[in-house]
Amino acid sequence: MIQEQDDFKYHLIDHFRNLVAKRYQYDHLNEIIDLPESFDEADVDKVRDLFLESIYPPPEDRKLLDDAFKNLRSYIVNPVKAIGLLGNIAVASLKFGPKLPQAIRAGMLSLDSYLSAKRFEEQLYKIASEKHESPPITEDQFKEIAYSVPEDEAQAFLKEISGFLHSLTDTELLKKTVEILNAVTARMEKRPRLYSKQEIDGIRLGTEILSHGHRVFSGYSEDERARIVDIIVDAEEHFLSQRPEENE
Repeated sequence: MIQEQDDFKYHLIDHFRNLVAKRYQYDHLNEIIDLPESFDEADVDKVRDLFLESIYPPPEDRKLLDDAFKNLRSYIVNPVKAIGLLGNIAVASLKFGPKLPQAIRAGMLSLDSYLSAKRFEEQLYKIASEKHESPPITEDQFKEIAYSVPEDEAQAFLKEISGFLHSLTDTELLKKTVEILNAVTARMEKRPRLYSKQEIDGIRLGTEILSHGHRVFSGYSEDERARIVDIIVDAEEHFLSQRPEENE
């Protein structure tokens, strides 16, 4: 039963990703958003890939993240794990500099965006179940499900995603965050009895998501990075605005 639920959720994610891929085409975006003249098709492709890889990776990667984050509670109730990850704060501060607290907060923002995406997925699954849908479903059926998500919840999801994307625009801080996560992963790998392979793989995948964001944004100026985030938010706002009036 649980496997069937997970399969259906991943089926819904595939539909969501397909819609994103269609939304982030240059001609389509240029129709609904006033794209800068300097923003060409290659830039739109980067935005689309960033969205699909950093916010909604494919189901096989989501499965790794799901398995890893299921163990997050253990870091709260098991101080040994927490201390093992943090190590010596004084030494860490010397190694990573004064931006250490900000870098850790940036990492937590990625966790917040993941948890927000999970809540959105759960809402999609709940609505699909209430409508007695079962896989496979059509694109129109998925749109009906997506537009049935309460507007305040959809807007809350978009707000958290926007916050995550803005955190990616601070490329200097993002680079530091990736360095810290790499150090954390290395520390975990040295303690296989304490940290499972699933946990390590999940953090490694999360690090790669942030690294991808750094690779994309580091090629733009500060103003251009802010504009890219605005483009994504505007595109998602436009999608939400297409919901039928009876669901508003």
